[in-house]
Amino acid sequence: MNTKRKPNGYWTKERCHEEALKYTTMKDFRKNSKKAYWASLNMKITDDICSHMIIFGNVIKRCIYSYEFSDNSVYVGLTYNIKNRHDRHTKDINSMVYKKINQKFTYDLKQLTNYIEIEQSKYFEKYYVDEYRKSGWIILNIAKTGSLGGNILKWTKERCQEEALKYKHRNEFQKNSGSAYNSSRSNSWLNEICKHMIETKKPNGYWTKEKCHEEALKYETIKDFQKNSIKACKYAWKMNIMTEICSHMLKYRKKKGHWTKEKCHEE
Repeated sequence: MNTKRKPNGYWTKERCHEEALKYTTMKDFRKNSKKAYWASLNMKITDDICSHMIIFGNVIKRCIYSYEFSDNSVYVGLTYNIKNRHDRHTKDINSMVYKKINQKFTYDLKQLTNYIEIEQSKYFEKYYVDEYRKSGWIILNIAKTGSLGGNILKWTKERCQEEALKYKHRNEFQKNSGSAYNSSRSNSWLNEICKHMIETKKPNGYWTKEKCHEEALKYETIKDFQKNSIKACKYAWKMNIMTEICSHMLKYRKKKGHWTKEKCHEE
């Protein structure tokens, strides 16, 4: 991990690329070289300098893989992380893959597709099983094809944060990973894990009373509202609707009339 503080302007495209080449996954790059990672995001070069990295799927994507064994038997599966899935196969005594490996059969692990949407992955798992069977392979799969290849990920705060780091804007996060976004919102993590994101500029006239109210409902205190949604807050003060749209907030429950504009600003 880089601990020595670098001078301003240190992270050029070339240095970010050199740093990125030390890692095989985006997760490791973010974890071990945060400054280089954020610099690459700001310069919009992350895709270029990380093109060598291993890409894993997530709760909404899977890849199809197969274990081709030397006795002409094959196991076909789907997973969101082929490396982790291989580790589980080689440790799970109930796995057909584990049993074949322990019988000393050699094998070739193949990734048959990219990480694709769940419905597509279920189709292609069956497709490859059928293709192997037509070619004379002995199919080791016991369960019916089309299962999700491992447990659905539970969206913990850590996993939501990791998912959010893939995006630069909240609307991209919500569009591409709705389950992680909704979990973050319902658990009040959204503002924290999205603080690195660039706020999309709203068009003139965007903030109405209704939209300000909807925005205010995301926060429990005036301080958080002001910090995370400055434009909506300014509009609310200007239209003299702050008390009305923030009536659900903790501070407004103290005493009617207690929170003046000046006192809220101090808070």
